[in-house]
Amino acid sequence: MIRYCMQCGISFKKVKNDKKRYTMTCAAVGCNWRVHASRLKDGITFKIKSVSSKHVCTKSPANRFATYKWIANELEDQLRVDPNMKYNLMSQELTKKYYIKPSKKKLWRAREEAKKRFYGDFFDTFTLFPAYAKLILQNSPNSLVFIAYDCNLPNNIKRFEKFFYCFEACKKGFLEGCMPIISLDGLPLKW
Repeated sequence: MIRYCMQCGISFKKVKNDKKRYTMTCAAVGCNWRVHASRLKDGITFKIKSVSSKHVCTKSPANRFATYKWIANELEDQLRVDPNMKYNLMSQELTKKYYIKPSKKKLWRAREEAKKRFYGDFFDTFTLFPAYAKLILQNSPNSLVFIAYDCNLPNNIKRFEKFFYCFEACKKGFLEGCMPIISLDGLPLKW
């Protein structure tokens, strides 16, 4: 329904929106356009029962139902190919398809939402470190892997601090290929 209204350039308002019925009217004052749909017996599908008249209002480029999530859905294929798609290209695509002109902020949020869907959330990537450490140790058993967490947070929350790894080949090459290092730390020397 929303996609249909966007394609027709109808700024609409929801009159009734519950589990069984869905009614929308044109938001323009004096316009009689109205559509009503109700849920079928299968409990999933809605069927349009009535459309009052042909919509004759002028198209409006401002549509409050063009949310950033809706834009991310509509431009998903293009954003998958080019995740850093320019705002003016995104805007041109939406204007060509739906005659809407969203703000740059809304386009930015849509692009970030699409990236989150494709690549996952930035903060969720930190939960992958233990699995990565396990893979390193499976494929190179004598490697060193160290993960540090800050456990002094309320509610037993662990916050990632640092991740260290050294592959076995690197460690072996350093120990066998370099001259021994003599280190004196904090020792006063007299000549």
